[in-house]
Amino acid sequence: MKKAFLIFFSLVLLGFISHKSKILFQINTLKKAGFYQKLENQSVFSIAKYAYSKQSYRGILYSVLFSPSRNELVILDSTKYTDIYPEVLAYEGANFYANLVHRFSLLSDGKFNPTQIKEDWKTKEGPLDLTYVSNGELEVLNPNTKKDWLDQDIVHHLKLELEKAGVRLKKLNQSDGALLRIKPKEQEILEKKFDWSFE
Repeated sequence: MKKAFLIFFSLVLLGFISHKSKILFQINTLKKAGFYQKLENQSVFSIAKYAYSKQSYRGILYSVLFSPSRNELVILDSTKYTDIYPEVLAYEGANFYANLVHRFSLLSDGKFNPTQIKEDWKTKEGPLDLTYVSNGELEVLNPNTKKDWLDQDIVHHLKLELEKAGVRLKKLNQSDGALLRIKPKEQEILEKKFDWSFE
């Protein structure tokens, strides 16, 4: 019985060490690729601790056996990552499209700074005016609210705003809706170390 417990404990310990070294490697790779620049304390260990605190499942055993995935690590940095999923919950009061503009602002590295972002619903079902001010100009957009699908024209408009500001965005093929602000050298690091591909 004692021997079996020691074998079990040794396996758990090996798993713990393996998971911890793996997550530290992944965080270090992401740091080299420009992630986590805005976090107050940028040490690999503090970022790992923060990542564990954000896991959807918690507990000592879970933390020992499982590390946050690469996608969970990338999601921690909203200045480098956002997700664009086709199905949305856009309704009056949800501010979905206003939040989308804000997320692109975070992703822009300070180069796209919209202010006075507002959604004005004419009725509960739409139509909808999405407005914001950028570089002193009022932008008025009209997202399609007839279906529960993201209006890709709005996404295209926001991508163009960042492109005009010199921000390079790439879609991560390994995740359905992941969009990353990434420089060519940073992209090379992730392609080499993580075997990721971008379009």
